[in-house]
Formats: sequence, C-alpha cells, structure tokens
Amino acid sequence: MSLDRYLNDAAAMIGLEIPSEYRDEVLVNLERIQAIAALLLDCPPAAQCDEAASVFCPGDVE
Repeated sequence: MSLDRYLNDAAAMIGLEIPSEYRDEVLVNLERIQAIAALLLDCPPAAQCDEAASVFCPGDVE
C-alpha cells in the first residue's frame, strides 16, 4: 500500500481532515516513520532470554 493511500485511509478512519497545505509534510513524516520502523524490524531479536526483566517499583529506597 502506498503511503498516500495509507494517509487517506487512516485519516478517513478517524475522521481527520488534513488540509492540503500540510499534506506533503505529513507524507514526508510518514516516510521517516517508515524508514525508522524498517530499521527496528530488520534488527534480529536478542539471542535468547530466559529470565524476565526486573520490575520498577517507585517508592522509598533503602
């Protein structure tokens, strides 16, 4: 799906009207988001993790 079509469909789904003077810049930002997402999705997952991460609990520290 092209970003132009995605923009049209996504905006229509949430009832958002994008003024024509901002449309080109919105498309530029979507292209940037797509490039950043591609970098993250291309990164292989960590080798193996068998233990859960620690949980942050705000409060008094002793």
